[in-house]
Amino acid sequence: MTKMSTRQLVVFALGVSLAVFFAGVAAVLAAGHTAPTEMWAAGGAVSGALVGLLVPSPQSKRTREALLDHARAVAGPPQMAGEGKSGLPPAAEAQEPPVALGTPAWAAVSLLYFFVGLLALSIVIAAGVIHPHEGFVQSLQSLVTPIVALASASGSALIGLMAPKPA
Repeated sequence: MTKMSTRQLVVFALGVSLAVFFAGVAAVLAAGHTAPTEMWAAGGAVSGALVGLLVPSPQSKRTREALLDHARAVAGPPQMAGEGKSGLPPAAEAQEPPVALGTPAWAAVSLLYFFVGLLALSIVIAAGVIHPHEGFVQSLQSLVTPIVALASASGSALIGLMAPKPA
């Protein structure tokens, strides 16, 4: 049996977890019940984590160009007749090494301001200073399950996308 890398093991475990989730939801629905919110949130988190691991991290054009310049410098002067337009052999030109980028500082600060603002709004509403319209409250209550599942999936996907990939 071949040895699995950490990344392959995690993707395999998340895939099995997603299959178990689908089987559980099918069993609950077959029994004539509705799946609980927590079940949808767990399935959303597992699928979001899987997407976050399988989708490559975003790269800027500047980073891609820097990587190609570095590869050209390491490769040295061209010595093959069948080289590509970048000065690299066609096989090296077709492959771009993956780069894990950190979260930009402006994005982290923007998210901090956004969440602090939401926290302040939540405290104001909880204290009773602002009274939302009853129709708004009812519509929010009907959207709790999809919002929780979406938040779980989005958070897991973002963590998977922004975290550096294991070597």
